[in-house]
Amino acid sequence: MEGNTEFQRPQKPRQENIKPEDQSLEAAEGGWLRRLKARFNRVFSKEEKLRGEPKIEIEIFYSGHGNARDLEGLRKRFIKCDIYIPEISAWTEGALRYFRGVSAGKFNPKELTKDTNLSENTGIYKILQIIHKSNKPITIIDIPANPAIWKPNLIIPLDESFNLQLEDTFGRQLDSVRSLLQDEATYQDQREDHMISSLNPRVQELLEMHPSLKKKKNVRVLLSLGAVHTSLYHTLKKYDSSIIRTMDRMPVAYNFDDEGVRRYMFGKEVDDNLAARVFLEGLFLHSVIKISLLQRVNSMKIVDLKRKVISEFSFEEAKEIFKKLKQGESVWQLFETKFAEKGIKIPSSEKELDEFLAKPLPRSDTVKE
Repeated sequence: MEGNTEFQRPQKPRQENIKPEDQSLEAAEGGWLRRLKARFNRVFSKEEKLRGEPKIEIEIFYSGHGNARDLEGLRKRFIKCDIYIPEISAWTEGALRYFRGVSAGKFNPKELTKDTNLSENTGIYKILQIIHKSNKPITIIDIPANPAIWKPNLIIPLDESFNLQLEDTFGRQLDSVRSLLQDEATYQDQREDHMISSLNPRVQELLEMHPSLKKKKNVRVLLSLGAVHTSLYHTLKKYDSSIIRTMDRMPVAYNFDDEGVRRYMFGKEVDDNLAARVFLEGLFLHSVIKISLLQRVNSMKIVDLKRKVISEFSFEEAKEIFKKLKQGESVWQLFETKFAEKGIKIPSSEKELDEFLAKPLPRSDTVKE
């Protein structure tokens, strides 16, 4: 069965007292990665490949995928591929048939917006637009909607499931943040394990379904993923150095919550400073940023906005905001007061956002570095 425990990533050891600047997350490697590489090699062992099969070339395209603007760079990568694999968790066979039908021109993505609540601003709609009438084979290697394979456990990212529940002390609030980040990291590990174990079988399945692919010398497989999944690339790269990745933009910036999740995925810890920023980031996203702005601009710009604003707050200020929230003060009023102190005006349009990101923030004496 796909996703069996034979290919599950071993538990990574926790490392104490490591600061984010101490080591590069992407350079992190330990025994867990070597063991996973060995298991991955067995899945893709040369002995299991039929003689005369085409060489499989894999490219991973990393970008945001929250809205259509995030995936504008996907089309030029898609044009060059022979097989496309989108990132879709909890998928069904019906969803896969629909994607294949869109590729074959049997369905029009616009029809989906009429029958569902799917907006044309979403990343998934952009993908459907790109694959429409391309006649390219499509498959999915993510975790399907099958409770026998995994059990959901606080697996929705923080910025999609934010619910203000204040603990009795700020320290326990930060522990609650860390617990949620750890649960999310565990889920992302499960997803990547499943992707690794499913990749070769799914590609082989398409080779059988499409005999014309078998006649090719090289079959180019394009896998599009969110930038949080760079560890998947590093694992695949250990097996086959020909695997490449492309980024929608460089350097890559992460939400503070994604940064925390990635630290746990790489076997590192989340200190109080980062946990406090994750706490503030959740408040900021759901209380200050306008939904219309989130839908209109590339989500990487929103990441830049959050990092730039939240970095202006000290640990003590985060603690102060927590205390005042417990006393009944509103999130918006607290931020509005702080923004006035720091000379921050939150943008409400993409033009204002670009101007905001291009300028350094005015420094205030109240900001503790």
